[in-house]
Amino acid sequence: MNSFKNIDVALNGLQVTRVEQEITRVAFAVDAALTTIEQAAQQKADMLFVHHVLPFGGEKIKTVAIISGGAPFEVRQAIEEHIDLYVTGDASHSVYHQCREAEINMISAGHYATETWGVRSLKNLLEQEKNIECTFIDAPTAL
Repeated sequence: MNSFKNIDVALNGLQVTRVEQEITRVAFAVDAALTTIEQAAQQKADMLFVHHVLPFGGEKIKTVAIISGGAPFEVRQAIEEHIDLYVTGDASHSVYHQCREAEINMISAGHYATETWGVRSLKNLLEQEKNIECTFIDAPTAL
């Protein structure tokens, strides 16, 4: 068994919690990703159990920078500002080592997925403030 001890180096365990939260509904997924977190919230899950956990494990995340869509290279500004976690849509191989060397966590959550939040928010605002019936056309690109 010792030959397998370094194969799975994931930082498994409880990562995000609410104090004193009663758990009545649990969602299960393979990966901790924006899409699985969103779907767990839509399904009103009190807990999301995943096999592949968030990359920052037990680290304390105090500062977060978010740019939706395609902004992988803006991680350089997040590094300069000593941000702990940078979230964007697109990934880029060329910033991988910069992130590792700067010890910044970066989540590339998908271009389309990260841009739907703003469009949906505007739709909801128009519905609420102008009483206009609106619909969101969801046509994900899987990118």
